[in-house]
Amino acid sequence: MVHIAAAITKDNQKASNLIKKMQRDTDAKDEYIVGVASSKNIEYLKNLEEIKNESPCLLSVRNSNKDYPILPLLQDHALAFEGNIYQNIEPDILWIANKLRHEPEEGISNLIKENDGSFSIVVVTEDHILCGRDKIGTIPLYFGENNQYVAVASNKKMLWNLNLKPKPVLPGTIINLSKGRSQVTIIDELTKQKIRKCPEDKTIETLNKILTEISENLVKKIPELAVSFSGGIDSTLVAYYLKNAGAKLDLICIGINEQKEYENARLAANILDLPLVTEPQTINELEQVLPEIINIVEDPNLMKIGVAAPLYFSTKIARSMGYSHIISGNGSDELFGGYMKYLKKYSEGKDPRNDIFADVKNSWMNNFNRDAKICRDLGLKLMLPFTHPRLIKYGLSLPLEYLLPKNMNEPRKIILRKLAYSLGLPVEVSDRPKKAAQYSSGVDKAIKKIAKKYGLKPWDFLNELYKKTKRAHIEH
Repeated sequence: MVHIAAAITKDNQKASNLIKKMQRDTDAKDEYIVGVASSKNIEYLKNLEEIKNESPCLLSVRNSNKDYPILPLLQDHALAFEGNIYQNIEPDILWIANKLRHEPEEGISNLIKENDGSFSIVVVTEDHILCGRDKIGTIPLYFGENNQYVAVASNKKMLWNLNLKPKPVLPGTIINLSKGRSQVTIIDELTKQKIRKCPEDKTIETLNKILTEISENLVKKIPELAVSFSGGIDSTLVAYYLKNAGAKLDLICIGINEQKEYENARLAANILDLPLVTEPQTINELEQVLPEIINIVEDPNLMKIGVAAPLYFSTKIARSMGYSHIISGNGSDELFGGYMKYLKKYSEGKDPRNDIFADVKNSWMNNFNRDAKICRDLGLKLMLPFTHPRLIKYGLSLPLEYLLPKNMNEPRKIILRKLAYSLGLPVEVSDRPKKAAQYSSGVDKAIKKIAKKYGLKPWDFLNELYKKTKRAHIEH
């Protein structure tokens, strides 16, 4: 788990003061080491005030005490990386460093083109910052500038600390930042796929093969994992494939007070023969942590906070159990037609493919940024098997009749349910209707109760909390 910050001053003043401000609020929960580097020099510190480097262009990484190797790396440029490289068993950053050794911009471009992983990369040369992001966009990264300096950061807060307006580094792009003009280059992006009508049994066979290979490659690198688990089709399939790949798993299901979701999770966990942790939270406990959740997510949106809260509690428990990674089934609903809006349009004789594609393409903004920040700030790395480029490409090629039923009352994501049935999972799991996390966990209802206590609508209540946390960073 890392927090990356880089800055260039436009008047050749030292950038260390900017780095101190950006890194001051990150990861106070662990012992840490901050690596600070220019393109020629690197130092590792336990106290940000000890930075000696006077370069006007610096890269810093706040590493937890579990990170190896300590970042950034130095090789004619300074390099930092967050994410996961697929089909690679050596430390990811060493593999990345070899790719970027001679021409870092070309190396980042090749990584994006080759769909090698889910990542954000930041490189500092003598007078430039290069930053890139994979084309799916599972790892958030932001930049900002004014007439005095330019900066890049893992989250918005770090840029708010500099009174900068954060802009996202878009998936599939490289941004070259300097004292002069910034240059954005689109390297690759998600595209619509030609619809292929393959026999249903062959489609199920292909999905099984893809999910098996994704899981096996993941478990080779990370053999022990926590799973954010609801007992629904997505998290159950994720757990099934990881278990078959040999992972040691703990399933974690958290909601507010007693929820029916616990029964569904227990049923699915028993079928999978995997341990399940359920620790119901109270409304008071949720109220106490809402400011922290909003501070992490950096967005007061009711839906986003409603989804983030169960993951927040699950991640805290996974951390207390000693896990470094947590797995989620996020990404499946967009790819495999899980939302009612798709079915409604389909039942009216309209084509929801454009909606499905747009939701998949924009998931980085609507979902992944939120969840990655929650896990990162709590000290874990988030893994999302359903966001693998190979699976996304295949999923976007499936005909609608493999995704959506003809009857409004039947479960959506048809092909995933038939896959589950083919694996021997019973109909209690394979046919369980979808219910959004904010509702099944009881969080949405609890937030409304909390807001009502203060005489506010829930969105107004969350927005007030958001304003306070943002103002605290700007005024600090």
